[in-house]
Amino acid sequence: YTLPYKGIYIVGSISNSLQEFIRYDKTFLNRFSLKGRLKDFMFNFPIYLVVDVNIGLKGSQEFARRKIEELIEL
Repeated sequence: YTLPYKGIYIVGSISNSLQEFIRYDKTFLNRFSLKGRLKDFMFNFPIYLVVDVNIGLKGSQEFARRKIEELIEL
């Protein structure tokens, strides 16, 4: 199994819609952490809220740039 020790990223339009709820309402963190005996374990995973609506395009652009660089190096 792979565990998200580097973080859990909430992205896309859902992150903008839920921004106030996730940041200021304790319900989200309470539900996230209430996992019985795994409660303390859940706090090992940082949660990141990405509100940039163009993050997917930026990621695709970076991927394409790296692929082009690989081709040029050949």
